[in-house]
Amino acid sequence: MKLIFVGHRWALPRMIQSAKHMGYDVMGILDKHLNEKTYKGIPVLGSEDELTTSTKYHDCAFHVANHWDGSDTGARIHRYEKIKLLEDLKLNVVHLIHPTATTCDDHVIGRGAYIDDKVHISNDCVIGPYSTVATGSIIGHDTVTYFNSQIGPVVMTTLCDIGHNSSIGAYSRIMHWKNRLYRHKRLIIGSNTRIFTDINMMMSVPDNHDQLTNDKILPTREEPLNELC
Repeated sequence: MKLIFVGHRWALPRMIQSAKHMGYDVMGILDKHLNEKTYKGIPVLGSEDELTTSTKYHDCAFHVANHWDGSDTGARIHRYEKIKLLEDLKLNVVHLIHPTATTCDDHVIGRGAYIDDKVHISNDCVIGPYSTVATGSIIGHDTVTYFNSQIGPVVMTTLCDIGHNSSIGAYSRIMHWKNRLYRHKRLIIGSNTRIFTDINMMMSVPDNHDQLTNDKILPTREEPLNELC
């Protein structure tokens, strides 16, 4: 089946590798923010807005390729808009798993999710629709991510829920055993929540909050995004 990436990012070569490994024929990119004829060696087909005016690509599979990198709020909104477009049009959105990632048998990976290189998904995990897990992260047992949650590089999670449209920064880790109030309990990382880089997550975080340091949690300044699926 032919696959089209909607959106782009610098790590696209790994996503192309994942798509080819899973048997997809990469056709190109739809992204109104790209003016080049090619990007990372594949054709730029035009704007994703063409999907609303023409059905010529509607028999393809799709994958949203742009990810929020933790610094650019615009990229976060652009990703959400591209997801909403595909959901509104009810197109065939697929998940991708890099060939170097490993998974246990008892797991679920939702549509549109992306599992990057050298990631491990343990038993009894659910990776929700459009969620992303970046390079080298270890998703420990009983982790559940909801719609469009984004886990940065070299993150460690276990026994937790990560709400929709939330993100966890690089090198952060769930460490409930360091907090006697949460020892052996499930941590809840709320929806529309951001965990900053290199944080020890030792307590639950409410919806619409940012965790800036190990013990500093404040209401977010960003507008909340809805759960689309």
